[in-house]
Amino acid sequence: MKALFITLLTVISFSSYSQFRNVTWGMSIERVKQLENHVIEKNWPNELKYKIPTDDMNCILTYNFNNNKLVEASYYFTPLEIYNNRNTEKYVWSRTTKALTEKYGNPIKVDENKQMIWDLPQFTIRALNLENTDSYVDDNQKVSVTYYPPIKDQKSIL
Repeated sequence: MKALFITLLTVISFSSYSQFRNVTWGMSIERVKQLENHVIEKNWPNELKYKIPTDDMNCILTYNFNNNKLVEASYYFTPLEIYNNRNTEKYVWSRTTKALTEKYGNPIKVDENKQMIWDLPQFTIRALNLENTDSYVDDNQKVSVTYYPPIKDQKSIL
């Protein structure tokens, strides 16, 4: 359990010189590729996809681009195959949101165990419990955590 918490904090951390992980909003696809230290799983024209190793959950990281500028980054968490059941899905949600709350404080919006939103100077975060929504991207994905540029900066990036 302690390993999961440490892993989550590490995965959602960013350095003081960047806005998210090692990157900043508006970076090009090529620059993000240079800075990301994991192996690319998928390389589409407007999206990069990485598998992030963790001890307690499966984690996929995607970077999304508009006009070759980074505009969004998302983590998708799923329970490990051997633990894939309803209780573990709830555990993935509660551990993910607990780690986010401990790192960033209370969210500005909580929607009945479906989503939580944080509005911070470097980014806005939306944690979404995919099990409780119609927003499934993949049947195996249970929780998404998406980072966006702050609203005040979105016009200059887009």
